[in-house]
Amino acid sequence: QRCASAHRCARCTLRFLELEAPRLFRYSEAALARALSSTFASSEVQANARNDSEATLCQLCFGALQDAGLHAMALEIGSKLVEYETDAEFKLTVGLPPASLIREHVFLKELCAATTADDAKTAQRKTISLRLAFKWALGYLIETQYALTFSAQSAFFVSVNLDHDESNIETLSLF
Repeated sequence: QRCASAHRCARCTLRFLELEAPRLFRYSEAALARALSSTFASSEVQANARNDSEATLCQLCFGALQDAGLHAMALEIGSKLVEYETDAEFKLTVGLPPASLIREHVFLKELCAATTADDAKTAQRKTISLRLAFKWALGYLIETQYALTFSAQSAFFVSVNLDHDESNIETLSLF
């Protein structure tokens, strides 16, 4: 039950609410936290929707979906896209550290173990993957800041590979 009680950022909380709404991921953590807290009465959702992203690293995405990391990546990638003079449309391909994917899988298993069989199947089917949520959050942030268009159908793609020292250490200790 360690993952179930872990601190989650607002975007990770949103991923597990079974809402496939890509545009929601473009809002800041503070805005999402406020919306989640006011919309959902569940104390778990409210507790995990806190906006303490600067003080606490999300234990599910290792900060990949938190504003501090996203803004730094958007600045670097967006400025390079502008220099490259693209046709103003791009898509993202994402590589994530194995520890992030393992953590997500463990959390889903714990979440499913705490629900009925039908609810568990629905949760596994409707949960938004970290990779997809990261694409949406970073893509829409770049789109907003640089007047470029984030599109899954673009022929021009940007490859982003996340590496996190702490997650690599954790990955090595798992094997």
